[in-house]
Amino acid sequence: MTEQQELVVRALLRERLLDQAHQGALRLEADRRDNVARGLLGEAAAKLLDPPSWVTEARDRLLLPLPPELPLRTERLVLRRVQLDDVDDLHSYYGRADVSELLLSEPMSRDKTAVEIRRRLGLAGDDQEPPQGLGLVMELAGRVVGDVVLMFKAPEYAQAELGWVVHPDVAGQGLATEAARAMLRLGFGHYGFMRLTAELDARNERSAALCERLGMRREGHFRQDYWSKGRWTDTLRYALLAEEFFAGGAV
Repeated sequence: MTEQQELVVRALLRERLLDQAHQGALRLEADRRDNVARGLLGEAAAKLLDPPSWVTEARDRLLLPLPPELPLRTERLVLRRVQLDDVDDLHSYYGRADVSELLLSEPMSRDKTAVEIRRRLGLAGDDQEPPQGLGLVMELAGRVVGDVVLMFKAPEYAQAELGWVVHPDVAGQGLATEAARAMLRLGFGHYGFMRLTAELDARNERSAALCERLGMRREGHFRQDYWSKGRWTDTLRYALLAEEFFAGGAV
């Protein structure tokens, strides 16, 4: 291919991506939960070199998920944003070795728990970006007993990863399942995601059982794919599509 031909190909590709971005933006103006439109605009915005300002503006305005009304309330729980004075409650489980064993982090000191709360609130400074998603604590009778999170996936923001942690003192009472179901409803109902996933250490039998109670299907068992705390560990991946969620009569 000559240099001139290459320039023509690049120009045609740019024109196609700009048209794709335009179509995606128009569809999202009509329906913010249109996942095909999210794919169109997200791909175009990511692939365009030096995108025009209207593409950047459309990406920031139409793709980034709108925050829901909080708190969420389930039968027994209040799901709300973390607060600075939650540090002792969070440290009561994040500081435990039996909780961190199957997580990526080590047991947290109280000071590190306070730093983590500030990070989640976007108060940790310019060098630490707040997480891109929605994390909520699980409050039971005035006490924080766990937390649950949706981690948004760029560039389309049509998918998210679901995660949870619960205090061992209240394990086995169905609280994590109750909170996770509320996040599924939020993810598919409010955000309009097309797909939610969960990834966990294969030794975490409780979380695997929770995924299956939620109706998520196991998509893979990845053997020794992740180095964690001195050993290679297996990963389980679960997923649920919006069409599967709603076909099951979920509300």
